Amino acid sequence: MLSSIAYADSPLTSIDLTEGYENDEMVQYAKASGGDLDDKLLDFLLDDNNALSRRLVVINAIGWEDGTLNSRTYDFLVALSDQLSMDFDMLTSNDPEDMQDIISGEIFLCLSYLAALESYSESPAFLFDLIEVAYNNPQVQKSFTAMTVIGLMRAQHFMDYDWCTVYEQTDVLRQNKSSFKMDLSKEAYNNVFEYMDLYADYCFTEFEFDF
Repeated sequence: MLSSIAYADSPLTSIDLTEGYENDEMVQYAKASGGDLDDKLLDFLLDDNNALSRRLVVINAIGWEDGTLNSRTYDFLVALSDQLSMDFDMLTSNDPEDMQDIISGEIFLCLSYLAALESYSESPAFLFDLIEVAYNNPQVQKSFTAMTVIGLMRAQHFMDYDWCTVYEQTDVLRQNKSSFKMDLSKEAYNNVFEYMDLYADYCFTEFEFDF
């Protein structure tokens, strides 16, 4: 079991959320982008009129690149600073919690997901600040897709520590899915749990004791 999971890589990089979105123009455009976060994709991601669930699936479609935290994340922040007419250094030096009045939790979640996919082997501490601020948004809290993405980012953090906790990050959503708006395709839902259930046995290990 250990080796099969080890070769499966990671929650962030192994799970395809784009299945079931074959007719979504932006998802398909992102899949064909070759990982390039161009102006069309940036405009889509920064527009809160677009459903958060679609934006997160688009980010998943763009894909991951490890060790390139200053590329897509940087481009997103530059575009955000332009949208806000705010100096880039001022934007990036402020505490995310102090920016909630001008930046939505949905934007913070998109930013954190992009950053996580660029640094999945490191899980930098600032991601948790972004995730915490994003979670304050009611639209984030009720979206199954959004909460799944948060669960996958949290699961990634625990990969080096506790594989039962990895499993629990999304299993708790499945157990309470009636509490959320089910805005994730059935196919993507199945992909999430087909992978995450690989970790289930680490929560139900039987120990033998000698007396």
